[in-house]
Amino acid sequence: EERVMKRQQHDRDGGESASCPEVLITAVPLNLPAVESEANEVKDAFGGNAELVLNMSIDQLDEALRGRTTWFFQGHGDAPLSGESVPAFATSGQIQVVSIKSLADIL
Repeated sequence: EERVMKRQQHDRDGGESASCPEVLITAVPLNLPAVESEANEVKDAFGGNAELVLNMSIDQLDEALRGRTTWFFQGHGDAPLSGESVPAFATSGQIQVVSIKSLADIL
């Protein structure tokens, strides 16, 4: 499942980052063989203004989003957690889930 989330032009510290692409694409291809190639197609569509990171853990997301305006998530969006479907991240090859509220706090 694909999700695109927009961030403010400024990061939480109030600054802008010119050193990183505006678009962050995170892809978690666990049990989804086409995800990596699809994520690369998305990256190509954004030209040089996008960075693709595979198997990012939720702990790495906050820092990776600094200075970005757009986040594109490619992976499972239906991992069960306390009765809600949430995006699945990865850590050490294992699925990692976080509540929608916690994810919203990061964003």
